Amino acid sequence: MSRVFAPFRAVGFVTTEVPFAVTRVKDVDTFVLTSVGKCFHDYSTDKLRLEVVGPQLPHKIRALAKCGGYNIIGCGAEIFVFKRNQLRYTVTHSALGKVTHLLACGETFLSVGRDNTLSLFRVYTGERLCQLTLPFGTTCAALCLPTGYVNKALLGARQGHMELWNLRTRVLVFRYEGFGSPITALVSGPVVDVVAVGLENGRVMLHDLGANATLFHFEHHSATPVTALSFRNDG
Repeated sequence: MSRVFAPFRAVGFVTTEVPFAVTRVKDVDTFVLTSVGKCFHDYSTDKLRLEVVGPQLPHKIRALAKCGGYNIIGCGAEIFVFKRNQLRYTVTHSALGKVTHLLACGETFLSVGRDNTLSLFRVYTGERLCQLTLPFGTTCAALCLPTGYVNKALLGARQGHMELWNLRTRVLVFRYEGFGSPITALVSGPVVDVVAVGLENGRVMLHDLGANATLFHFEHHSATPVTALSFRNDG
């Protein structure tokens, strides 16, 4: 039997349920950051070669983000920022809120906690640039940066709606009403205004933020929750 298309290595055997983070360094190499309980692994994607093994942290990792050579790890209420596997600094998301989501955005990163707060930090220094409290009835389930929207973050809520926030002014710009099911995944498209929204009922909605209109939708064969989404950029 031909082994041309035989699997080389399965990342799922060495990662937890925490979503992995992907980044491209210097437009040459692509790396995948995964969680393995209380430490992290960093792989290069050419042959899924293990490049970096992180140290043991005090608690189980709950969120990951990657910005160039920096690995950003959410663990309890603390955020550990490593350059490869060397700890650069630690910041506290908030005194009461354990970190649930992390998202790298340029030279900054976003963190969301269970206390319903969202914070923006500088990657290189850990300086907190802003913090805002989400409205009552909004529990963050997914987060993305819409293409072409400066200083804006789009939050997908467990309650099914989406919120567009201005991070500089800390103002809720617009609330998009729900799709009839909790949001489980969110990703920005390669063109302005377009995002893909994954739902708990297995449906995927392609939504135009500017027009606030759903372009089309499709669903999986089995109505299971959508766990991850990605657009192809190779044409």
